[in-house]
Amino acid sequence: MLAEPFDDPHVTVLVFTKTAGFRHDSIPDGIAAIQT
Repeated sequence: MLAEPFDDPHVTVLVFTKTAGFRHDSIPDGIAAIQT
């Protein structure tokens, strides 16, 4: 089963990326993927 694309300009998403110590290198890539 595949989900249909959801394109609603009124939807907002909070992405919390604060870390304590170790910060994974893929976090910026994940943020960029969500923003597009």
